[in-house]
Amino acid sequence: MEIESLNLVNQDTAVLPNYELDGRVNSIITYLNIRNELLIIGWIDNNYIYWASKTKADDRETNEQIFNRLADGVFETASQTKKAFESIGISYEELNRFYKERFDRGNEREPGKVWKISSGGCYKEADIQRHGRLFAYHMEGMLKHLQRKCRAREANGAYFKVLEQSLKILQKEKQDACYYEKEYELIQILEGESYLLLSKDERVRNTYFQIKEEIYSLYCKYMSFIK
Repeated sequence: MEIESLNLVNQDTAVLPNYELDGRVNSIITYLNIRNELLIIGWIDNNYIYWASKTKADDRETNEQIFNRLADGVFETASQTKKAFESIGISYEELNRFYKERFDRGNEREPGKVWKISSGGCYKEADIQRHGRLFAYHMEGMLKHLQRKCRAREANGAYFKVLEQSLKILQKEKQDACYYEKEYELIQILEGESYLLLSKDERVRNTYFQIKEEIYSLYCKYMSFIK
């Protein structure tokens, strides 16, 4: 397979950046859903991407090739996440229902670490020839691993009541511009449980998604207030 054919950042979705992109540190961002569909993004910054693709998380060969392709950070065309995925019928709201993980390039302050993983750990310089393979195996096992984590957290359904109560708390005073700051400790806990977006329990998935949306709304209101 010609790996470039999978890239949704192409002539049809390209945008013209309004500032210079050369030399920017970029990241690889992955999105996974309960159907084991994997979206991979070559991320430049908050505005632009240079790669977007959709595969199955258990397609080790393809995902290894994609990681290796993105690891060089070379690109000619830029697009935006929303535009790229809408080209294959994935809306921005649907994307927010995926579990997200980041692979950020290391820097000179942490020698030996080539990629830092948001869920913990890193890919080291000593293993640089194996990074693509490590990534592919990581993606292949992620859904099962996180669903086991969900099952443990859900405690035979008992945790669903906690999620419902947390949602009520977030909604209680959402007109207060400083409510995000007042409930920051709760928000921190909830943001650390994004794996619940992959729960086999639809009620848990939907309630957590509502929580995620409320947190984002509170954050935007708070940032608008303090600026």
